[in-house]
Amino acid sequence: MNKSLILVSLFIGFPIILLSQGYTKTDSILIKQVKATNGICKEIKNLTTEISDLGDKLSKSDSIVLNSAIENINENYDSITNKFTAVVGEQKTEEEEKGFNFYDFISGALPEMLGALIGAYAAIWIFFSQTKKEKKKERDREEKELNEKNSYLGSLLQSSINLAKKQNSGIKEFYEEIDSNPLDIPLVAIHPKQDLERLSKVIDNEDYYHAFLNKHGSNLENIKLYRRIAGAVDYLNSQINQMFEVQDKGQKFDHERKIKYKELFDRARDYSAELGKQYQQSNPPLHKFIGDVLLKYYNGLNNSFDLKYHQDNLVTPLKEGYVKHFINIPEVRQITNDLKNATLIYSEIITQNENHSNSFKEFHTQIEKVVNFLEDKGGDLTKDFKKAENTTANKA
Repeated sequence: MNKSLILVSLFIGFPIILLSQGYTKTDSILIKQVKATNGICKEIKNLTTEISDLGDKLSKSDSIVLNSAIENINENYDSITNKFTAVVGEQKTEEEEKGFNFYDFISGALPEMLGALIGAYAAIWIFFSQTKKEKKKERDREEKELNEKNSYLGSLLQSSINLAKKQNSGIKEFYEEIDSNPLDIPLVAIHPKQDLERLSKVIDNEDYYHAFLNKHGSNLENIKLYRRIAGAVDYLNSQINQMFEVQDKGQKFDHERKIKYKELFDRARDYSAELGKQYQQSNPPLHKFIGDVLLKYYNGLNNSFDLKYHQDNLVTPLKEGYVKHFINIPEVRQITNDLKNATLIYSEIITQNENHSNSFKEFHTQIEKVVNFLEDKGGDLTKDFKKAENTTANKA
Protein backbone atom coordinates (compact mmCIF):
# COMPACT_ATOMS: atom_id res chain seq x y z
CA MET A 1 0.00 0.00 0.00
CA ASN A 2 2.90 2.42 0.80
CA LYS A 3 4.34 1.76 -2.66
CA SER A 4 0.99 2.59 -4.28
CA LEU A 5 0.86 5.93 -2.46
CA ILE A 6 4.47 6.69 -3.47
CA LEU A 7 3.61 5.92 -7.09
CA VAL A 8 0.60 8.25 -6.99
CA SER A 9 2.68 11.01 -5.40
CA LEU A 10 5.35 10.50 -8.02
CA PHE A 11 2.93 11.17 -10.85
CA ILE A 12 1.43 14.18 -9.10
CA GLY A 13 4.87 15.72 -8.54
CA PHE A 14 6.31 14.71 -11.90
CA PRO A 15 5.27 17.87 -13.78
CA ILE A 16 6.65 20.09 -11.00
CA ILE A 17 9.97 18.31 -11.09
CA LEU A 18 10.21 18.80 -14.84
CA LEU A 19 9.31 22.46 -14.52
CA SER A 20 11.97 23.09 -11.89
CA GLN A 21 14.68 21.73 -14.21
CA GLY A 22 14.15 24.61 -16.61
CA TYR A 23 13.91 22.61 -19.81
CA THR A 24 13.43 24.43 -23.13
CA LYS A 25 10.58 23.81 -25.57
CA THR A 26 10.62 21.12 -28.30
CA ASP A 27 7.71 19.31 -29.99
CA SER A 28 9.62 16.16 -30.93
CA ILE A 29 10.59 15.50 -27.34
CA LEU A 30 6.99 16.22 -26.26
CA ILE A 31 5.69 13.45 -28.52
CA LYS A 32 8.14 10.96 -27.02
CA GLN A 33 7.31 12.17 -23.54
CA VAL A 34 3.57 11.71 -24.07
CA LYS A 35 4.02 8.23 -25.53
CA ALA A 36 6.23 7.19 -22.66
CA THR A 37 3.78 8.58 -20.10
CA ASN A 38 0.86 6.83 -21.79
CA GLY A 39 2.72 3.56 -21.52
CA ILE A 40 3.34 4.13 -17.84
CA CYS A 41 -0.30 5.01 -17.31
CA LYS A 42 -1.32 1.74 -18.93
CA GLU A 43 0.94 -0.02 -16.42
CA ILE A 44 -0.81 1.86 -13.62
CA LYS A 45 -4.17 0.68 -14.97
CA ASN A 46 -2.92 -2.89 -14.97
CA LEU A 47 -1.78 -2.39 -11.37
CA THR A 48 -5.21 -0.99 -10.51
CA THR A 49 -6.90 -4.04 -12.02
CA GLU A 50 -4.72 -6.36 -9.96
CA ILE A 51 -5.56 -4.48 -6.76
CA SER A 52 -9.27 -4.73 -7.58
CA ASP A 53 -8.94 -8.44 -8.25
CA LEU A 54 -7.16 -8.73 -4.91
CA GLY A 55 -10.14 -7.11 -3.16
CA ASP A 56 -12.48 -9.67 -4.75
CA LYS A 57 -10.26 -12.56 -3.74
CA LEU A 58 -9.98 -11.49 -0.09
CA SER A 59 -13.31 -13.06 0.84
CA LYS A 60 -12.53 -16.27 -1.05
CA SER A 61 -8.86 -16.96 -0.37
CA ASP A 62 -6.58 -17.50 2.56
CA SER A 63 -3.44 -15.65 3.63
CA ILE A 64 -1.21 -17.55 1.11
CA VAL A 65 -3.20 -16.26 -1.88
CA LEU A 66 -3.21 -12.73 -0.39
CA ASN A 67 0.59 -12.71 0.02
CA SER A 68 1.05 -14.00 -3.54
CA ALA A 69 -1.15 -11.23 -4.95
CA ILE A 70 0.72 -8.57 -2.98
CA GLU A 71 4.04 -9.87 -4.34
CA ASN A 72 2.68 -9.59 -7.92
CA ILE A 73 1.65 -5.97 -7.26
CA ASN A 74 5.07 -5.17 -5.83
CA GLU A 75 6.75 -6.66 -8.92
CA ASN A 76 4.54 -4.59 -11.20
CA TYR A 77 5.31 -1.52 -9.13
CA ASP A 78 9.05 -2.12 -9.51
CA SER A 79 8.60 -2.64 -13.25
CA ILE A 80 6.73 0.66 -13.62
CA THR A 81 9.30 2.51 -11.53
CA ASN A 82 12.16 1.16 -13.62
CA LYS A 83 10.42 2.11 -16.84
CA PHE A 84 9.66 5.55 -15.52
CA THR A 85 13.25 6.10 -14.46
CA ALA A 86 14.59 4.91 -17.81
CA VAL A 87 12.29 7.11 -19.82
CA VAL A 88 13.01 10.14 -17.69
CA GLY A 89 16.73 9.50 -18.07
CA GLU A 90 16.55 9.21 -21.85
CA GLN A 91 14.27 12.17 -22.19
CA LYS A 92 16.36 14.27 -19.87
CA THR A 93 19.37 13.88 -22.20
CA GLU A 94 17.37 14.85 -25.27
CA GLU A 95 15.58 17.64 -23.41
CA GLU A 96 18.85 19.17 -22.34
CA GLU A 97 19.79 19.43 -26.03
CA LYS A 98 16.45 20.35 -27.62
CA GLY A 99 14.23 21.78 -24.86
CA PHE A 100 10.78 20.80 -23.61
CA ASN A 101 7.16 22.07 -24.21
CA PHE A 102 5.65 21.76 -20.73
CA TYR A 103 2.14 22.98 -21.67
CA ASP A 104 1.66 20.49 -24.51
CA PHE A 105 3.01 17.67 -22.37
CA ILE A 106 0.54 18.39 -19.57
CA SER A 107 -2.37 18.69 -22.04
CA GLY A 108 -1.67 15.26 -23.50
CA ALA A 109 -0.68 13.35 -20.37
CA LEU A 110 -2.98 14.79 -17.72
CA PRO A 111 -6.22 12.93 -18.71
CA GLU A 112 -4.43 9.58 -18.71
CA MET A 113 -2.74 10.35 -15.39
CA LEU A 114 -5.97 11.44 -13.72
CA GLY A 115 -7.75 8.32 -14.92
CA ALA A 116 -4.98 6.14 -13.61
CA LEU A 117 -4.96 7.96 -10.26
CA ILE A 118 -8.73 7.64 -9.86
CA GLY A 119 -8.51 3.94 -10.64
CA ALA A 120 -5.69 3.49 -8.16
CA TYR A 121 -7.58 5.24 -5.37
CA ALA A 122 -10.70 3.20 -6.17
CA ALA A 123 -8.72 -0.03 -5.97
CA ILE A 124 -7.19 1.02 -2.66
CA TRP A 125 -10.65 1.83 -1.31
CA ILE A 126 -11.92 -1.61 -2.40
CA PHE A 127 -8.93 -3.20 -0.71
CA PHE A 128 -9.62 -1.53 2.63
CA SER A 129 -13.35 -2.15 2.29
CA GLN A 130 -12.75 -5.89 1.86
CA THR A 131 -10.32 -5.86 4.78
CA LYS A 132 -13.00 -4.21 6.93
CA LYS A 133 -15.51 -6.89 5.90
CA GLU A 134 -13.05 -9.62 6.83
CA LYS A 135 -12.49 -8.07 10.25
CA LYS A 136 -16.27 -7.90 10.76
CA LYS A 137 -16.58 -11.57 9.81
CA GLU A 138 -13.90 -12.41 12.37
CA ARG A 139 -15.70 -10.40 15.07
CA ASP A 140 -18.99 -12.12 14.19
CA ARG A 141 -17.30 -15.52 14.40
CA GLU A 142 -15.85 -14.70 17.81
CA GLU A 143 -19.22 -13.41 18.99
CA LYS A 144 -20.86 -16.61 17.78
CA GLU A 145 -18.33 -18.73 19.70
CA LEU A 146 -18.96 -16.72 22.88
CA ASN A 147 -22.71 -17.16 22.51
CA GLU A 148 -22.27 -20.89 21.93
CA LYS A 149 -20.16 -21.17 25.09
CA ASN A 150 -22.82 -19.36 27.13
CA SER A 151 -25.52 -21.54 25.61
CA TYR A 152 -23.59 -24.74 26.38
CA LEU A 153 -22.88 -23.59 29.92
CA GLY A 154 -26.57 -22.78 30.35
CA SER A 155 -27.63 -26.17 28.99
CA LEU A 156 -25.35 -28.00 31.44
CA LEU A 157 -26.61 -25.84 34.29
CA GLN A 158 -30.24 -26.53 33.40
CA SER A 159 -29.56 -30.25 33.08
CA SER A 160 -27.77 -30.27 36.46
CA ILE A 161 -30.67 -28.44 38.11
CA ASN A 162 -33.11 -31.02 36.71
CA LEU A 163 -30.85 -33.83 37.91
CA ALA A 164 -30.61 -32.33 41.41
CA LYS A 165 -34.39 -32.04 41.62
CA LYS A 166 -34.88 -35.67 40.62
CA GLN A 167 -32.17 -36.83 42.98
CA ASN A 168 -33.65 -34.81 45.81
CA SER A 169 -37.06 -36.33 45.16
CA GLY A 170 -35.47 -39.78 45.44
CA ILE A 171 -33.74 -38.76 48.67
CA LYS A 172 -37.06 -37.70 50.18
CA GLU A 173 -38.69 -41.02 49.29
CA PHE A 174 -35.67 -42.77 50.76
CA TYR A 175 -35.77 -41.20 54.23
CA GLU A 176 -39.57 -41.34 54.39
CA GLU A 177 -39.40 -45.09 53.77
CA ILE A 178 -36.82 -45.48 56.55
CA ASP A 179 -39.02 -43.47 58.91
CA SER A 180 -41.90 -45.82 58.23
CA ASN A 181 -39.71 -48.90 58.81
CA PRO A 182 -36.41 -48.10 60.56
CA LEU A 183 -35.31 -51.75 60.46
CA ASP A 184 -34.64 -51.65 56.72
CA ILE A 185 -32.53 -49.39 54.54
CA PRO A 186 -33.93 -49.24 51.01
CA LEU A 187 -31.93 -48.42 47.89
CA VAL A 188 -31.85 -44.72 47.14
CA ALA A 189 -32.73 -43.78 43.55
CA ILE A 190 -29.61 -42.96 41.55
CA HIS A 191 -29.77 -40.60 38.56
CA PRO A 192 -26.92 -40.20 36.05
CA LYS A 193 -24.92 -37.11 36.92
CA GLN A 194 -22.50 -36.90 33.99
CA ASP A 195 -23.78 -33.44 33.07
CA LEU A 196 -23.09 -32.23 36.60
CA GLU A 197 -19.53 -33.56 36.33
CA ARG A 198 -19.15 -31.81 32.97
CA LEU A 199 -20.54 -28.59 34.42
CA SER A 200 -17.98 -28.67 37.25
CA LYS A 201 -15.17 -28.89 34.67
CA VAL A 202 -16.62 -26.39 32.19
CA ILE A 203 -17.38 -23.71 34.78
CA ASP A 204 -13.71 -23.83 35.87
CA ASN A 205 -12.62 -23.20 32.27
CA GLU A 206 -11.38 -19.63 31.86
CA ASP A 207 -12.83 -19.38 28.33
CA TYR A 208 -16.35 -19.86 29.69
CA TYR A 209 -15.66 -17.36 32.45
CA HIS A 210 -14.73 -14.68 29.89
CA ALA A 211 -17.68 -15.63 27.68
CA PHE A 212 -20.01 -15.08 30.64
CA LEU A 213 -18.49 -11.67 31.43
CA ASN A 214 -18.54 -10.66 27.76
CA LYS A 215 -22.26 -11.47 27.64
CA HIS A 216 -23.39 -10.05 30.98
CA GLY A 217 -20.80 -7.35 31.67
CA SER A 218 -17.28 -7.42 33.07
CA ASN A 219 -17.92 -5.82 36.45
CA LEU A 220 -17.24 -6.80 40.04
CA GLU A 221 -20.84 -7.88 40.65
CA ASN A 222 -20.84 -10.36 37.74
CA ILE A 223 -17.39 -11.64 38.65
CA LYS A 224 -18.65 -12.42 42.16
CA LEU A 225 -21.84 -13.93 40.73
CA TYR A 226 -19.91 -16.30 38.46
CA ARG A 227 -17.74 -17.39 41.40
CA ARG A 228 -20.83 -17.98 43.54
CA ILE A 229 -22.45 -20.07 40.80
CA ALA A 230 -19.22 -22.06 40.39
CA GLY A 231 -19.06 -22.61 44.15
CA ALA A 232 -22.69 -23.71 44.26
CA VAL A 233 -22.09 -26.22 41.45
CA ASP A 234 -19.06 -27.67 43.25
CA TYR A 235 -21.03 -27.88 46.49
CA LEU A 236 -23.94 -29.60 44.77
CA ASN A 237 -21.60 -32.13 43.19
CA SER A 238 -19.85 -32.78 46.51
CA GLN A 239 -23.17 -33.19 48.36
CA ILE A 240 -24.41 -35.83 45.93
CA ASN A 241 -21.07 -37.66 46.03
CA GLN A 242 -21.05 -37.53 49.83
CA MET A 243 -24.64 -38.75 49.90
CA PHE A 244 -23.64 -41.87 47.97
CA GLU A 245 -20.71 -42.47 50.35
CA VAL A 246 -22.96 -42.15 53.40
CA GLN A 247 -25.45 -44.51 51.76
CA ASP A 248 -22.76 -47.14 51.18
CA LYS A 249 -21.48 -46.89 54.75
CA GLY A 250 -25.00 -47.04 56.17
CA GLN A 251 -25.89 -50.14 54.19
CA LYS A 252 -22.65 -51.90 55.14
CA PHE A 253 -23.15 -51.14 58.82
CA ASP A 254 -26.78 -52.24 58.65
CA HIS A 255 -25.76 -55.48 56.92
CA GLU A 256 -23.06 -56.20 59.52
CA ARG A 257 -25.51 -55.58 62.39
CA LYS A 258 -28.08 -57.91 60.89
CA ILE A 259 -25.55 -60.67 60.34
CA LYS A 260 -24.54 -60.46 64.01
CA TYR A 261 -28.19 -60.42 65.06
CA LYS A 262 -28.89 -63.52 62.97
CA GLU A 263 -26.00 -65.40 64.58
CA LEU A 264 -27.28 -64.64 68.08
CA PHE A 265 -30.88 -65.36 67.11
CA ASP A 266 -30.13 -68.71 65.45
CA ARG A 267 -28.02 -69.86 68.37
CA ALA A 268 -30.65 -68.86 71.00
CA ARG A 269 -33.43 -70.55 69.03
CA ASP A 270 -31.54 -73.79 68.43
CA TYR A 271 -30.24 -74.00 72.05
CA SER A 272 -33.75 -73.34 73.37
CA ALA A 273 -35.15 -76.20 71.26
CA GLU A 274 -32.46 -78.59 72.58
CA LEU A 275 -32.98 -77.33 76.14
CA GLY A 276 -36.70 -78.09 75.93
CA LYS A 277 -36.03 -81.66 74.89
CA GLN A 278 -33.36 -82.04 77.57
CA TYR A 279 -35.71 -80.94 80.38
CA GLN A 280 -38.82 -82.69 79.08
CA GLN A 281 -38.88 -85.12 82.01
CA SER A 282 -36.99 -83.22 84.68
CA ASN A 283 -38.61 -79.82 84.17
CA PRO A 284 -41.96 -80.08 82.36
CA PRO A 285 -42.84 -76.36 82.85
CA LEU A 286 -39.62 -75.32 81.03
CA HIS A 287 -40.29 -77.87 78.33
CA LYS A 288 -43.86 -76.60 77.84
CA PHE A 289 -42.80 -72.91 77.86
CA ILE A 290 -40.19 -73.39 75.17
CA GLY A 291 -42.53 -75.57 73.10
CA ASP A 292 -45.37 -73.01 73.19
CA VAL A 293 -43.11 -70.12 72.16
CA LEU A 294 -41.54 -72.06 69.28
CA LEU A 295 -44.89 -73.39 68.07
CA LYS A 296 -46.44 -69.92 67.94
CA TYR A 297 -43.33 -68.54 66.25
CA TYR A 298 -43.25 -71.11 63.44
CA ASN A 299 -46.98 -71.02 62.87
CA GLY A 300 -46.94 -67.28 62.21
CA LEU A 301 -43.70 -67.10 60.23
CA ASN A 302 -44.31 -65.81 56.69
CA ASN A 303 -41.20 -63.77 55.97
CA SER A 304 -37.82 -64.92 57.22
CA PHE A 305 -36.39 -61.42 56.55
CA ASP A 306 -38.88 -59.72 58.85
CA LEU A 307 -36.60 -58.75 61.72
CA LYS A 308 -39.42 -57.32 63.79
CA TYR A 309 -41.35 -60.59 63.66
CA HIS A 310 -38.29 -62.53 64.90
CA GLN A 311 -37.77 -60.07 67.72
CA ASP A 312 -41.42 -59.82 68.81
CA ASN A 313 -42.35 -63.49 68.52
CA LEU A 314 -39.23 -65.34 69.61
CA VAL A 315 -36.47 -63.23 71.16
CA THR A 316 -38.60 -61.11 73.48
CA PRO A 317 -40.96 -63.92 74.72
CA LEU A 318 -38.07 -66.31 75.44
CA LYS A 319 -35.96 -63.63 77.15
CA GLU A 320 -38.80 -62.43 79.38
CA GLY A 321 -39.94 -66.01 80.31
CA TYR A 322 -36.42 -67.17 81.05
CA VAL A 323 -35.66 -64.16 83.28
CA LYS A 324 -38.97 -64.43 85.12
CA HIS A 325 -39.23 -68.18 85.71
CA PHE A 326 -36.07 -70.14 84.83
CA ILE A 327 -33.04 -67.83 85.32
CA ASN A 328 -31.58 -70.16 88.00
CA ILE A 329 -30.82 -72.81 85.37
CA PRO A 330 -27.23 -72.39 84.02
CA GLU A 331 -28.12 -73.25 80.42
CA VAL A 332 -31.00 -70.74 80.52
CA ARG A 333 -28.67 -68.00 81.72
CA GLN A 334 -26.35 -68.65 78.75
CA ILE A 335 -29.21 -68.50 76.24
CA THR A 336 -30.61 -65.41 77.93
CA ASN A 337 -27.29 -63.65 77.47
CA ASP A 338 -27.47 -64.24 73.70
CA LEU A 339 -31.08 -63.01 73.66
CA LYS A 340 -30.07 -59.81 75.48
CA ASN A 341 -27.25 -59.17 72.99
CA ALA A 342 -29.62 -59.77 70.11
CA THR A 343 -32.05 -57.25 71.61
CA LEU A 344 -29.26 -54.71 71.97
CA ILE A 345 -28.24 -55.10 68.32
CA TYR A 346 -31.89 -54.87 67.31
CA SER A 347 -32.09 -51.48 69.06
CA GLU A 348 -28.80 -50.39 67.45
CA ILE A 349 -30.17 -51.20 64.01
CA ILE A 350 -33.19 -48.98 64.59
CA THR A 351 -31.13 -46.13 66.07
CA GLN A 352 -28.52 -46.28 63.30
CA ASN A 353 -31.14 -46.29 60.55
CA GLU A 354 -32.95 -43.36 62.13
CA ASN A 355 -29.66 -41.45 62.19
CA HIS A 356 -29.15 -42.46 58.58
CA SER A 357 -32.55 -41.03 57.74
CA ASN A 358 -31.66 -37.76 59.48
CA SER A 359 -28.46 -37.50 57.43
CA PHE A 360 -30.46 -37.78 54.23
CA LYS A 361 -32.93 -35.19 55.47
CA GLU A 362 -29.98 -32.83 55.81
CA PHE A 363 -28.77 -33.71 52.29
CA HIS A 364 -32.25 -32.97 51.01
CA THR A 365 -32.31 -29.56 52.72
CA GLN A 366 -28.86 -28.52 51.44
CA ILE A 367 -29.47 -29.69 47.87
CA GLU A 368 -32.80 -27.88 47.80
CA LYS A 369 -31.08 -24.63 48.86
CA VAL A 370 -28.44 -24.99 46.13
CA VAL A 371 -31.08 -25.71 43.48
CA ASN A 372 -33.09 -22.64 44.51
CA PHE A 373 -29.94 -20.49 44.33
CA LEU A 374 -28.94 -21.81 40.89
CA GLU A 375 -32.44 -21.30 39.52
CA ASP A 376 -32.44 -17.73 40.84
CA LYS A 377 -28.88 -16.55 40.13
CA GLY A 378 -28.20 -18.77 37.14
CA GLY A 379 -31.37 -17.65 35.38
CA ASP A 380 -29.52 -15.61 32.75
CA LEU A 381 -27.41 -18.62 31.77
CA THR A 382 -30.40 -20.93 31.46
CA LYS A 383 -32.20 -18.22 29.48
CA ASP A 384 -29.30 -18.18 27.01
CA PHE A 385 -29.70 -21.93 26.57
CA LYS A 386 -33.50 -21.78 26.23
CA LYS A 387 -33.22 -18.93 23.73
CA ALA A 388 -30.76 -20.91 21.59
CA GLU A 389 -32.96 -23.99 21.94
CA ASN A 390 -36.04 -22.09 20.77
CA THR A 391 -34.10 -20.59 17.86
CA THR A 392 -32.99 -24.04 16.73
CA ALA A 393 -36.53 -25.38 17.06
CA ASN A 394 -37.94 -22.53 14.98
CA LYS A 395 -35.37 -23.12 12.23
CA ALA A 396 -36.28 -26.82 12.19
